[in-house]
Amino acid sequence: MLRSRIACLAVFACALTSAQETIHLARISGRVTDPSGATMDGAEVTARQTETGINQATITDREGRFRLTYLKVGPWEITVRQKGFNTSTRLVTATAGGAYELGFTLSVGTAETRVDVIANASLLETARSQIAGTVGQKEAENLPLNGRNFLELALLIPGVSPTNTGSNQLFAETSAVPGQGISVSSQRNFSNNFIVDGLSANDDAAGLSGVFYGLDTVREFQVVTSGGQAELGRALGGFLNIVTKSGTNTLHGDLYGFFRNQRFNASNPLSNTKLPFTQAQYGASLGGPVIKDRTFYFGNFEQRQLNQSGLITITPANVAAINARLDAVEFPGARIATGIYPNPVHLTNVLAKLDHQFGSRDQISVRYSLY
Repeated sequence: MLRSRIACLAVFACALTSAQETIHLARISGRVTDPSGATMDGAEVTARQTETGINQATITDREGRFRLTYLKVGPWEITVRQKGFNTSTRLVTATAGGAYELGFTLSVGTAETRVDVIANASLLETARSQIAGTVGQKEAENLPLNGRNFLELALLIPGVSPTNTGSNQLFAETSAVPGQGISVSSQRNFSNNFIVDGLSANDDAAGLSGVFYGLDTVREFQVVTSGGQAELGRALGGFLNIVTKSGTNTLHGDLYGFFRNQRFNASNPLSNTKLPFTQAQYGASLGGPVIKDRTFYFGNFEQRQLNQSGLITITPANVAAINARLDAVEFPGARIATGIYPNPVHLTNVLAKLDHQFGSRDQISVRYSLY
């Protein structure tokens, strides 16, 4: 009896894991017809990711329909072949959690004749009604962000606003993650659900992501503001879906550094002086193939050294009154002070990722994080 219960729990856990792990992937379904509009049974449909050479294949059913699942974020080449008809190819870009409908009409000809559509296909997400905004890799790399905090990308999405303006300090409620809170659709920042590569990544104490990656590790950043699907979990606010980078068939690396000090800051309106401030961020990333079209690696290292100061704004009269009370009860701790105090933030982030494709339907991804 106990073994049966354990087996049932294991199956249930695997089902939940499988459901949630699809939310950082995409799927494309569609229909293949001939010039008269008749459906085509047995047409071969192949999806090939142009960056890695990974491919997936299926055939159409009696109604001419096909379905391609577990597609990674990025550009894909969709090819349809059928004997006696011209081969047709279209380029599409898959996004996290996307569920798209794509139609093909094959013209009569020979299999050797190929019809290519160079531009990306315009995909209509008919399978879902959710409202979401997506920030791609190019935007993440080129947009200037103070502190290079990837969570600030969410502020580009309509309906998203900051809730805590003290974003240069570690979050107050014991969180090790720096940054400001995010409100989606006017909900509290504690009402959001953070997902990284299909896995839950929440810091419940602060209402922030439980992981803090360098900006160079983000492949795609998506915020679902309304109508989130069941596999996203539960949240009154929004769902923040982060997909990290993977290696490709092309060897690529970056070496970067950013520096800022108080000379670029305005004077504090309360002290009428520039508070001490220095920030240095530097890092490197490298990705490429281990085995072409099969195994890929990606790694990133980043450090942030932020030496800043805060200003206690309590009035001297209130300080004297509070300290008098503390003295009266012989409080053993420190007394209240005024003026400038140090508030440093020192972070080290490491991400290592290995992806392997066993076949057209089986793949594995291993990720190591240190922050």
